[in-house]
Amino acid sequence: MPWEQADAWLARERRWSELAAATPARDAPERRAVDAVFEACPWKELAEIGYSRHDDGVLYVHDVEAFAGALGESTGFFAGDALTVLHDDGSAEAPWPVTLACARKGAVLHTERVMQDLEHDEQRAQREAIYGSYTPGRGKQEGHHFSPETCAAVDREFKPARDLVRQWCGAEAAESFAELRILRAEVIRLGRIVEQAVGMLRQAGRNRDAAKIEAQFEIPVEDFRRMTPPG
Repeated sequence: MPWEQADAWLARERRWSELAAATPARDAPERRAVDAVFEACPWKELAEIGYSRHDDGVLYVHDVEAFAGALGESTGFFAGDALTVLHDDGSAEAPWPVTLACARKGAVLHTERVMQDLEHDEQRAQREAIYGSYTPGRGKQEGHHFSPETCAAVDREFKPARDLVRQWCGAEAAESFAELRILRAEVIRLGRIVEQAVGMLRQAGRNRDAAKIEAQFEIPVEDFRRMTPPG
C-alpha cells in the first residue's frame, strides 16, 4: 500500500476492530442463539451477520428502512449506536449490540418460525444421541461416523443457546407453541381415524354414510391426505 494511503487504511482497520470488539466468542450461548434466530427469521434479503475474523458478529443491513420496518422500528433503531455506519445507499454496518437487539426482537416477532427450527434441532439431536451421525466425505474421501456419545456431548454444548432463544421468545409464547404442536398432532391423529373410517364404509358399500362423515369433517379426506405427512 502506498504510504500516503496508510492513515486511511489504519482508520478502516480501527473501525472494523471497534465494530467487532463486543462480539462474544463463537461458542458462547449468546452468539449461537443469535445465529439460530437470524437463520429462522425471513431476513436474508434485508440483513446478515459477518462471520470472518475481522467482522464476526457485525450486522450488515442491506436496506435500513426496510429492515427497520420489518422490526417494527424507525431507522433510529440502528443509528442509536454510535459505532453504526450509515451509507448514502441506505445500507449500514452495526456492532454486536445492535445485532443482539435485532435477534431478540426477531424471537418475539417470529416465535413460531424460531420455535419450529428449535424443535427440529432438538429432535435431530435426540436421534443422533441414540444412533450417532454420519458426515459423507468429499470426492473419494471416506465419510466419518460420529458416535452417539460425541453427538450427545455436542448437544450439551448447544443446549444453553436453545434455552436462551426460548427465553427471548418468552415463556408464554413458548408454552403456546407447545400447546399448538400438541393440538396439531391430535388433529392429525383424529383425521387419520376419520380417513380410515370413511375408507372402511366405502369398501362396505356404504357410500352415503361415508360421504356424510366426510362432510361433517369439513375437510375432504383426499385433501387431508395431501396435507399430512406420512407415518
